[in-house]
Amino acid sequence: NINGTPGDRLVKLCVRLDDDVEQGEKLAEVESYALRAAELELAETQLAEAANRKTAEEAVADANEEEADIALKQAELYKHDKQAQEKKVKGLQDAYETSRNDLKRLTDLRHTNGSASGEEIVSEQQLEHQKLATEKARSEFEAANDELLKLQESAVLAYQQALAKKKTAQANIERIPSLVQIESLKKQVELAKRKDRKSVV
Repeated sequence: NINGTPGDRLVKLCVRLDDDVEQGEKLAEVESYALRAAELELAETQLAEAANRKTAEEAVADANEEEADIALKQAELYKHDKQAQEKKVKGLQDAYETSRNDLKRLTDLRHTNGSASGEEIVSEQQLEHQKLATEKARSEFEAANDELLKLQESAVLAYQQALAKKKTAQANIERIPSLVQIESLKKQVELAKRKDRKSVV
């Protein structure tokens, strides 16, 4: 029983009359043999390239997901930094309040007469020194508070960026099957093999 594609012409005999042949041995080639062989080779090449691309895409997706996980961990670190900064701000605020109260107390004493005529309870130098200390405390408190606000904004932004990276990484993983259609190419190879077999009798 000899199979072949209807309409194909015999172009090559691979055995001679009265030769002993084994089952499955190629007896002849039909006209479409070279074309079918080329189609099979192309299909197999495309499948191999797609498999390599799939491997590469998976490696990139895994790297992106790992980067997203690291970004989420870094975003979590902002919470600890924020908590530390909040404590610092609270301490500087307390110091500023204490310095302001001291300044008020010294100012009030400054306007109080001493026990002897012309005696100053608080000197001008003491008062000036406390004013400078209070101004310094205020400046440090406000600077730390500004830093806290920036840190809070950075923490929110870092977390949003990390989530975006995570979503992108997941989307990249999910799109690989549609991007690299391995199953479809496998079917093309199988079809090409069937056509190739029909070109050999």
